[in-house]
Amino acid sequence: MGWTPEPHFDDSRNEWFLKFQRQKHHLCSGRGNYARAVTRAREIMGLPPLGEVPIDKPQRPATKPATVTELIARWAAINNPSDWTRGMLKAWHIAFGTTDLREVDADHLTVYKTWLESHPTAWDRTKKQFRNHTPRPQSAATIRYKIKTAKRVLKWAHKRGWVPEQTVPKLRKATQEPRDYRPDQLAVLWDKLREAKRRRLALPPIQFIVETGARPGEVVGMEWSDVNLADGEVTLYEHKTKGSTGESRVIPLTPAARAILEQSPRREGYVFISRLAKPYTVSGLRSVICRAAKAVGLKLGRLYSLRHTRAQSMLEQGCSLEEVANQLGHKDLNITKRYAQVRRAQAREVASRLASPLPEAPTASTLTPTPDSPPPCVTAAPEPSAADAAPGSASARSRQAARPPRRRRFASSSSARRAARPAAGRT
Repeated sequence: MGWTPEPHFDDSRNEWFLKFQRQKHHLCSGRGNYARAVTRAREIMGLPPLGEVPIDKPQRPATKPATVTELIARWAAINNPSDWTRGMLKAWHIAFGTTDLREVDADHLTVYKTWLESHPTAWDRTKKQFRNHTPRPQSAATIRYKIKTAKRVLKWAHKRGWVPEQTVPKLRKATQEPRDYRPDQLAVLWDKLREAKRRRLALPPIQFIVETGARPGEVVGMEWSDVNLADGEVTLYEHKTKGSTGESRVIPLTPAARAILEQSPRREGYVFISRLAKPYTVSGLRSVICRAAKAVGLKLGRLYSLRHTRAQSMLEQGCSLEEVANQLGHKDLNITKRYAQVRRAQAREVASRLASPLPEAPTASTLTPTPDSPPPCVTAAPEPSAADAAPGSASARSRQAARPPRRRRFASSSSARRAARPAAGRT
């Protein structure tokens, strides 16, 4: 039988006590092992022995948060969300942070969704302020993530009786638009970057992302001590998925990527240095690629689209999803499938090469019906002659016998007479 916390202990704010109860539940297999379980649990949590410091009594439930901001802060202090989850809650804090929690009704998520659709994103992560240039509308995927994150917090508050149960609005699905650059678009971008003297040094790291499919953060933090030109690979010991995988990230170098590294005159420190003799930042490269794309009239001006370009190019050259995932550093193929997009021209080319499964492939002449021909798959019945159509002919009698018996809609005459008799006359 599983352990169930007592009612006055079922308070998620009392983090220490709940953690202690969980450790006791997993370590204690019988009634006589309570003292051993308590000692072991305190050792795991890094607490002194039981005799030195008494066990703190469980606290009483705290008062209800006054505003949405206090609710977000209390939920974050207990659940310890990731930085990405905190970022998804930032828009909710900006829009409804000062709203009284008593005013949060069941349709609060619908109101929040309407606010997200009418307020484009303009938040600068690096400077922690709103950007000056014209913001762009939030995508359907971003709105979906922000609504789901706010729903988690409101569901947690609903279990404590602070807010009513929420009605989830209908969310629009994200459109699968191409996120990669075409070769002609890359050529225009390269020419534009070569013309700009102040941004000319940003061209090698941008080209390196296209050739290797590495993450922008991995490229800007790459040092020469991580590069092995003899083996044709780059080994990164600190990367995005190090916490989940615990392994180093190995980036295989293509011939073009190796040529980019060999052209660099430096062999120490960071690989890619800006004109200020400092390593590039992700926001700096993003600004360079966005300005160049805007100058040449490209609608797609994202730094991460360079990584999509590498993935799409490998898929078009016949590489499998496993090979693409190894190049991009993905451990889950479901993430790699997001990069696998089939263009319309490629789909038409594949359809033109397909053979018909029928023994004789139909042509346009065989499929086009004539005015006198019956519809396909329908055999025209022969018209009966005048002698066969006569009522007393043998053909008419055979057709009459072949018909199924007609179902009787009324009861027999004797049953009808008995039902018509008055009830008083029956004995």
